[in-house]
Amino acid sequence: MENFEQLYDIIDNNMCKFILLNKDDIFNIKDKNSEMEINIKLRYKSICSKDIEGEKKFNHLKIKKCADAVIIRKNKNNNLDLHIIELKKDIHDDKLTKFSDQYFGAYLRIISVLLNELKIENIYLYLIYDKLLKAENIDSTNKNKNITYNRDLFYQCKIYNSFHYLNISFFDLKILNIIKYNLQDNTDIVI
Repeated sequence: MENFEQLYDIIDNNMCKFILLNKDDIFNIKDKNSEMEINIKLRYKSICSKDIEGEKKFNHLKIKKCADAVIIRKNKNNNLDLHIIELKKDIHDDKLTKFSDQYFGAYLRIISVLLNELKIENIYLYLIYDKLLKAENIDSTNKNKNITYNRDLFYQCKIYNSFHYLNISFFDLKILNIIKYNLQDNTDIVI
């Protein structure tokens, strides 16, 4: 991708709205469901969208879950990096398995827009949250063992990927790495 601005020119803004932002610009994301709003300072020129989520968008996809925003940026190898961002007001143990659905849904939507013509070299998954709710004591049932397993993964900045069996690039691993931001600890987000 020699000219990053040309990518912005070919993106179909009918499915969802994209904006081209410069280095040091602020990308504002609002999530109606969680009533969260954050500002992300961009390190590099980026193509951003906070409009990829929605039931009536991308009707050709069966997966309706989707992350809140994406950032596309050219990397040093002249390929693209995709940053997928999910906002949560609070995190419950029983919801930890749903994050991969939202990240995968966002990935499919971006691939639909880019038509897989461009090389995505790296994908970074971000989870920005306000509160981590503690679970009650967990007994030894299988369901609760899964909750404990998922919670342990989460503390290690990892999540279980429920789509690993599809063998689709980037989502072919059982465990995905995530980058977590707890807004109570850190309100300055730079991507």
